[in-house]
Amino acid sequence: MRDLTDVERTHLERLNKLSFRKHTSGYFCCEDSRISRTQIRYKRSRIKIMLYLGKWLELWEIVHHKDGNKENDDIDNLEVLNTFDFNVHASNHNAGLKKKFPDGWKPVHALRPEAIERIKELANEMREIDSRGKVNYSEIARRLNKEGIKICDATVGRYLK
Repeated sequence: MRDLTDVERTHLERLNKLSFRKHTSGYFCCEDSRISRTQIRYKRSRIKIMLYLGKWLELWEIVHHKDGNKENDDIDNLEVLNTFDFNVHASNHNAGLKKKFPDGWKPVHALRPEAIERIKELANEMREIDSRGKVNYSEIARRLNKEGIKICDATVGRYLK
């Protein structure tokens, strides 16, 4: 994920104020044709999580509704998953399994906004300590694992880019 530019943030805020219609997929969407000649459909859940995180979601990042209700776009109900973790989740649903993952384990990309904020805090601490302002992703992952957030250094890097 990369930070939103001021122009992108303004655009998303404008989109968030538009009227959303329920799409046949069950998601609330709005369409905007100002950016390109073709209309682009935006899901309300993606707009809300991008504004909340201040990051632009990559195509491989999926916004998941925890309670399964596509109409509930409350920020506490949304989490960002990568396509692999989402496919595991979806295949478990299709198999009729009630639990997404084994007890005590969470997918590395199913990070709550609080965990993402903690990654940023640790990175800022490291930048202050290091004279060159470098960040050690492995060290951040090690600290987060001690705090109970299961994550690998590659995932830390994705959230700091």
